[in-house]
Amino acid sequence: AVDDYRQLIRLSPQRERRRAQYRAAAILQDELADHFGAIALLEKYVSSAQASDALGAEARIRLARSYMKVGNRAKAETLLASVISRYPGTPAATRARQMLDDM
Repeated sequence: AVDDYRQLIRLSPQRERRRAQYRAAAILQDELADHFGAIALLEKYVSSAQASDALGAEARIRLARSYMKVGNRAKAETLLASVISRYPGTPAATRARQMLDDM
């Protein structure tokens, strides 16, 4: 599945490419525990996310989770703080606050 998403990333227009990046990263993170691979895809996703992007907060939370798994706590904290400030009052911001509190 990840290889199929990588092909979509190479061949698709921007919107579909970004969605494929997110989904491939989710598989790498959730199913394969490949946090470095997930980080690479999620960094690309997050760097091009608009404020109105529905998955922007989720991508940042996933990215923070992978950074925590590879031992980069500072980067994870920065990402979670960005979710709280960019998406105030949302369930994602609440989850980010809980993750920060649990660190």
